[in-house]
Formats: sequence, C-alpha cells, structure tokens
Amino acid sequence: MYTTLRITTDAAHQDALLRLGEQMNRKRAGVFSGLRRAGDGFSCEISGSPSWEAHVQALHAFLRDFAETIAQARQLGAAVTVDVAIEPEDRSASSAPLVLAVAPSLLVEMSALGLRLELSVY
Repeated sequence: MYTTLRITTDAAHQDALLRLGEQMNRKRAGVFSGLRRAGDGFSCEISGSPSWEAHVQALHAFLRDFAETIAQARQLGAAVTVDVAIEPEDRSASSAPLVLAVAPSLLVEMSALGLRLELSVY
C-alpha cells in the first residue's frame, strides 16, 4: 500500500506550484521532490507502510502539517487528491478481506480541506 497527496493544476501555475513545494520542504525536508514532467503538479508521499492504521495516522499528521499549503493550492484552482494505491500483494497477504476503514474525523478533516479520496486497486 502506498498513500500520496497529489496536487494538480494547469502548467501556467508552475511557479506557484514550485513555491508551494519549497514551502512544504521548509516544514518537512524532502516531502516535495519536484514537479511532474508536464509541470502541472506534484505528489508527496504520505505512507508506504503495510499497515492501514499507519497510513491513517500519517495522513492525519500530514494534513495537520500542510493544511495551509493545501488551502493555498486550492486557491490556485488546483485539484488536491489523497491517493491510496493498493497493490496485488496487499490483497493476497492473507485470506482475510482487505478493509480500509476511514473514521468520520478523517473524513471531516479531508472534507474541510476540499480533498478528494482516490483508491487505486492494481
């Protein structure tokens, strides 16, 4: 499992996106590693843990740390998405079903920031 925050807008906002990324790195070194090849956004790693609970905790911390930056991105008209990638090995690790529960507190936090949740199952 891999969770990222993705910020995308048109390439005309490239300079503003770079400033947002640099601002994020001042708060947490290395969270921003550069723009996508098209120059229209970037992604930040939130968690790569095999534990969904660890992803949830990391997401809460990330949103607390970067709420202001996310709001600035939204003011640019950027789409901001929390993307959870679920790999085949995440589903086949046991015979139990994979359940990703999201507490109302996290949903409220994400909603207040205008975030979209995307689950990508591979």
